Amino acid sequence: MATAYGSLPTTNSPAQSSSSWRKTLGHHLESDRVHWTILGLTMIDAACVLLQILYTFFHECQVDPFMGEAISEWWLISFEVAEIISIVITCLFLVECALSFIAFGPRYYLPGTEHWKLHIFDIVVVVSTFVLDIVLRGKEREVAGLLIIFRLWRIVKVMDAVVKGLSYTNEEQVEALMEQLEASQQRCDLLERQLEDERRRNEAMQRQLEQ
Repeated sequence: MATAYGSLPTTNSPAQSSSSWRKTLGHHLESDRVHWTILGLTMIDAACVLLQILYTFFHECQVDPFMGEAISEWWLISFEVAEIISIVITCLFLVECALSFIAFGPRYYLPGTEHWKLHIFDIVVVVSTFVLDIVLRGKEREVAGLLIIFRLWRIVKVMDAVVKGLSYTNEEQVEALMEQLEASQQRCDLLERQLEDERRRNEAMQRQLEQ
């Protein structure tokens, strides 16, 4: 599924070992497992951000949604944990973007690569979310955190991979059926020639008997 690998060397050189691990890294990053993992982390991050927004709303309105001191303390702890989880996930996304640049090179974000516009959009979303997490505070920071939801565009890549996989499987099945059909046709032609030879031998024997 991996596409372009930037400026990886294609001739024999000491850099071939580096090229090999970059290709391996690229294949791992473009695997369905990684895409589904990122989609899952994106949903978790979005849930954490929404939790922070709800807490901030109730806190500023001085409303206790659960009407209990113990539960209010749990609500505060949940807010702090959600904030930490959101920051950790954003950092993981930054690492993933950096690894993608290392594995695929600049061509990954240039015209000619499949989904290149979405790759640029992806890195802009991640970097913007990280910067806004640092710069902004309060409600603005939490709302800005919802930008990470735009990473759900990766569903397009997953579905594209599924469609290509099914198409490739169907092509293999069609090729196998064509080979079987061709083999059957050859056997049929062989049987027809054998029947024709047998018919000629029978006709020759019949003429000999008539004489």
